[in-house]
This record gives sequence, C-alpha cells and structure tokens, in this order.
Amino acid sequence: MPGQPMPQGRPEMAYRTMPQAQSSSRAIWWVLGALVLLLGGVFILAKAGIINIPGITPLVAKAENGPALTRTPIHNPGFVQKPVHTQIVTGAPPPPAKMPQDVLDWLKHLQQTEQRRMDLSQDNIATAMVDMSTASMGGAMEILQSMASGDDKDPPPPTDKLKKDAEDMRGQWQDLVTFFESKPPPPECVPIRDQYDQAVRDTSGMILDIMDALTESANDPKDAIKRLNESKGKSKESIDFHANKTDDLVQQLCTKYSVEKWFKIVGDVGGGGLGF
Repeated sequence: MPGQPMPQGRPEMAYRTMPQAQSSSRAIWWVLGALVLLLGGVFILAKAGIINIPGITPLVAKAENGPALTRTPIHNPGFVQKPVHTQIVTGAPPPPAKMPQDVLDWLKHLQQTEQRRMDLSQDNIATAMVDMSTASMGGAMEILQSMASGDDKDPPPPTDKLKKDAEDMRGQWQDLVTFFESKPPPPECVPIRDQYDQAVRDTSGMILDIMDALTESANDPKDAIKRLNESKGKSKESIDFHANKTDDLVQQLCTKYSVEKWFKIVGDVGGGGLGF
C-alpha cells in the first residue's frame, strides 16, 4: 500500500548477491592471469634452453666476429632455475706467425750466396776440364791456339796456366766466403750458417784439390787422372752432407713460420764432373 515502507528482505538479498558475483569474476581473472604467467614463464625457459619443448628453438647467442655460443639445456623438472652453462665453440686457428724481417733478410742473403756458389762451381769446373785437356796434350793446345792467332811467341808451359788458374780460383772462393760472412745471421739462423759455411769450404776445397792435382801432375797426365778418380765420391761425404743438412734446416725454419721454402741448397754442384 502507498506510504508503507518497503520490505526489508529485498535489499538484503540484493546486497548479498552482488559480492558473490564480484568474487566469482575476480577469481576467473586471477586464474587467467596465472595461466598467462605460467605459459609465459615456460616459453621463456624454453627459449633460454633451460627446458626442452618441441617446436620452440632455444636462442643462440653470437660472439662478436666469432662463432656461435650455444647454451647447454638443463632439464629441471622442479623448475628450480640454475645457472646456464655456456659452451664456447672454438673457431679457426689463429693466423700463422709472420717470419721476422731479420730472418727473412738473412735467408735472402743465403739464397744469393748459394747462387754465387753454384755459378762459381760451374765456372771453375769448366776451367779445370780445359786445363786437364791441355795438360793431357802436353801443351799442344796452346801451340795450336798460338798458330791460329799468328802469335810467334812461345806459349807458356801448361803448369804456368794451371798455377794461375788455381790462384784465381782461391781468390774467388775467398771473396765468396767474405760475402757470406758480411751479413751476420739472427740467433735462430746460426745453425744454418754453420752448416752452409762448411758446405762452401768443402766445395772450394774440392775444386782446389783438383787444380793442385793437375798442376803437380802436368808432366804425367796419367797420374793426374788417377788422382782425380780417387777424389770421386768425396763430395757425397762432405759437400752433400753439409749442403743437404743446410737445406733441411732452412725447410724447418720456413715450416715454423708457415712460409713456403722458395730456394734450395744443392749438394752435387758438379753433376758428376771431375770427381763430383
């Protein structure tokens, strides 16, 4: 009826129903938020490589200008986070050490000396062969040359030419030794210097021995040939040994610095001529 107060029961029902609806809605949002956080956490752990989930590829960190850094997955059923172990994959080896300039310069000096040794050896052997032919003919070659040139003077005896040629050769080999010793080697090249110095001295000694044999046997060619035959094989025991040892040491030094060996120290300089 008009003017009567509203029943007290309805407002109480409305008051009690609204908190129940709000509580249910708030619970749903909490559940949804928890699911989102859970899924997000699982995704992050999978991307970090801590857990394995099919279809999710772990992140790969890259080192600056270097190989990839792969993270080692850690299986953790209890989801207790542990430090991530990182395995560093080594890349290419470092570039080879550059050959020191003083070593390179000295090896070039050794190459020049070797070229001079070869040229001088070939020239001396050719001269010795001519002298041996002259000695075996008893000076007839000089007489023929004198007749061909129209020179009326008597040619010098063969021994004089042999002595002069031998003296010239001694001076040439001494000049070669002086040239080789003009550039001191770096410490790591000293063993090479010692071996090669002996090879040079053995080469000059062998050639000068031949010239001495020719000079002393100028009047007896058969004796000269006999002495030359006896000298055969000596280069294999002296010149070849030290020359080959030098070449091996040069190869070892080039290998140490990853440099290709560009010249060779030759042993048998005469190629078999005159006892070499």
